[in-house]
Amino acid sequence: MSSDNSRTSKSSDSLSRNGSDHPSTNNLNIVDEEGVDAIHDEDLADVDNDISLGNSDDVDLSTGALEYEVAGVSKVTLPKGYIDDAIEEDVMKSADERLEVKTFPIKKVVGYVMCATALFAIIIGVYISVNNSSEKKTIEKRIHETGTAYKLDDQHTFESAVHGTTEAGSTNTDEENVATTGDRLGVWDRSMSPPSAIHTHLLDPKVKATGNVTPVFWQVPFAGGVIQSFMTGCLNKVLASNHKLPNDDTIKNIKVNQAFYVNVDLSDQKGIDSAKKLRLIDHDPEVIVSNHIFYAVKQLLDPSHQGRLFTALRHPVDRIIAEYHYTVTTSTKFFVKTMGFKEFVESDFMDKDWMTRFLIDKKGKLTEADLDKAKEILRTKCLIGLHDHLELSIHLFEEYFGWYAEEGNFNQRVHDHCKSEILGIEEARAMEVYDYVGKVTEEMDEYKKIVELNSYDMRLYWYAVELFLEQQVW
Repeated sequence: MSSDNSRTSKSSDSLSRNGSDHPSTNNLNIVDEEGVDAIHDEDLADVDNDISLGNSDDVDLSTGALEYEVAGVSKVTLPKGYIDDAIEEDVMKSADERLEVKTFPIKKVVGYVMCATALFAIIIGVYISVNNSSEKKTIEKRIHETGTAYKLDDQHTFESAVHGTTEAGSTNTDEENVATTGDRLGVWDRSMSPPSAIHTHLLDPKVKATGNVTPVFWQVPFAGGVIQSFMTGCLNKVLASNHKLPNDDTIKNIKVNQAFYVNVDLSDQKGIDSAKKLRLIDHDPEVIVSNHIFYAVKQLLDPSHQGRLFTALRHPVDRIIAEYHYTVTTSTKFFVKTMGFKEFVESDFMDKDWMTRFLIDKKGKLTEADLDKAKEILRTKCLIGLHDHLELSIHLFEEYFGWYAEEGNFNQRVHDHCKSEILGIEEARAMEVYDYVGKVTEEMDEYKKIVELNSYDMRLYWYAVELFLEQQVW
């Protein structure tokens, strides 16, 4: 009994030393056991350290023997320094769990951030995609309706150019204009009239022809090309334009791709003079086409063989944008190919008041009288078409000149399909220009610079728009 009492006493002291909060349900008692090869403190240093990290208040399991009750067995005595695998696993698991709770969850936070970033990127991508898709549809609709991707609504700025001004600077009334000319849009200077050659060689578009009359198309660069394509591709017209065989001055029809042209070049004054010597007009060309319209009319026509002038005009800003795209994408010179839009606008490559200058054939400084002369030529001698109303303009020319499809439903369908194809090509070209150049708005410096350097053309264009609307009721 003394041995049991001693053992019990030591067990109590040991428990007192190692803490009284160890679970009593295991009925653990520390006992001394002689003659056992015990595991010493230094052998359990790592285990002790691992356990103490989890719970510094746990009992010291490195010394003493353990005695506990097992179901169906009275008592089991463990040697001094022995740790049961199950107890060790339970303690280590408890320590790991506490470590996980106490340690800042960096990996989880990083994971959450990465997921949130990816989700945000997806949302932004979807938004941009939807926005771009919506913008593209808007641009496509505008091109289909107006022939351009750009919103060019600056007519209010040039209101005086449409209605005219008196010498005192006040706006003429419509009543005064009608009294002077019989039209809503009249001349500014009552003594103004077209130059003599224009006056005698071209018919008024409202006057019925009584003799030989040849349609004369004023080719404005980057505005009238689609009309030429319609005439050759859909109407099979033979044009006297700018296709001439080298070293061949014979007046004859030549084939270029799938179209036929008269063997002359009317794109410059030298070629026009050559065509005059060859008596081009005696060969009755179906349509005369030239950009030097004033000079061509003067040299090629006469009072006995007059012409009917028609054209397609384009908003100067839109025309310059198309000119820029063509210049930089077709040039073989590096400094031109790499030129930005702003640089182009400020360079000598850009046209300045091209329409006004070529219509009245003037190279020097323009004046208000020059603008009035150009307006009067359009008003009294020209059938107006607009690039931003191509389909309507083509219909106007068809009706005016009697350019209809040959009889038969099949021929009409072919004609309509051809016209649709040509308009589709022009729409695709407009989208190509927009994709290359990008947005151009009235607030941009480039836009303002174009308007500044083409102020006469801007006023002439908006005047022509009013004429176009007026001619629809003829």
